[in-house]
Amino acid sequence: MGRSYAHARSAAEAALDGALQRTATVSWQNQELAAALARIAASGGVAVWLDRRVDPNAAVSLRADDQRLRDVLEQLAAQRQCGAQAYRGLVYVGPPQTAEELLTLSELARQSLAPLPPALRAKWLAPQRRSLPRLAEPRRILSELSTPNGAAVRGGELVPHDLWPARQTPPMAAIDLVVLVLAGFDLTCELSPDGRELFVRPIRRPVQIVREYSVGEGQRRRIESLLEEMSVSEVARRRERWTIAARAEEHEQLAVALHPPRSAPGGAPRSDRSPPRAGEQRFSLIVENQPAGKVLDQLASQLDLAIEWDPALAADARGGRDALVSCSVEQASLAELLEALLAPAGLVAERQGQRITVRRAK
Repeated sequence: MGRSYAHARSAAEAALDGALQRTATVSWQNQELAAALARIAASGGVAVWLDRRVDPNAAVSLRADDQRLRDVLEQLAAQRQCGAQAYRGLVYVGPPQTAEELLTLSELARQSLAPLPPALRAKWLAPQRRSLPRLAEPRRILSELSTPNGAAVRGGELVPHDLWPARQTPPMAAIDLVVLVLAGFDLTCELSPDGRELFVRPIRRPVQIVREYSVGEGQRRRIESLLEEMSVSEVARRRERWTIAARAEEHEQLAVALHPPRSAPGGAPRSDRSPPRAGEQRFSLIVENQPAGKVLDQLASQLDLAIEWDPALAADARGGRDALVSCSVEQASLAELLEALLAPAGLVAERQGQRITVRRAK
């Protein structure tokens, strides 16, 4: 099971990572799959989403002694020829192809939010815990997720009539839940540039994200070796500029390979990060050659921040919003994240409450 790429990880995703590391001992013989997953969810504090195409009454048998919940879920899924994938704070269990594509589908749907006004984009990305009632209809769920955000569903007729069991989700962005609902029908979505329409479309394969990387001579062999292990369908090279089409998790691996998280001498994890205060949010972020303004806009929409840019940067030849930035941080505070993101570009962030001003470093 992987995790998502290039975004500030939510509290639900961090909690899921911890829960999946806990151990469990089970002994089941001809247990119904849905019942087995429900027991894991209740005892391990893990939300599980079973794809509609998987028979919930199918029998599974498993004996596990003090094994990680991650491994237990993967073994259960494999018995029914399914994949198990960590997704935005829950574990998706369904057809292997969908399990592999789900995070990338989510990232692509999120990309369609980029042209929206910040306030509207923030509504689509705001995490919210939801209870879906028994006999809920997928079309109705889509409408209930879209209408409060001012979007009309287009192509809803592609979703056949279906009735679902009751479901509980962890705090999750509306756009991510829409992707999850549609994935069970081999469908996905994107927002119109003005945000007034949510288009439901068949999934176009291969499901990949195209990103550009700067690969130095000393990194070439390492990246070539990594690409050989991936489902990469396109690599265009122009000197040090490589354009790569890959899944979200594969882009994460590439970004880490190019920009490993900072470590102390000898390879040990850094110990100079400030300890988290009670209730303080921590962030894990991987960014590769993205405009600073775009990255900060995404963070602002997720964290309800207001970003201001020093007017002097507009005439600065070294770039302001358009300066390309790269960073890789794990469990960083917001201040540490902003420093890692902006300092290499010669920028600094000054924070007052929810307002952040970006200036040229002195």
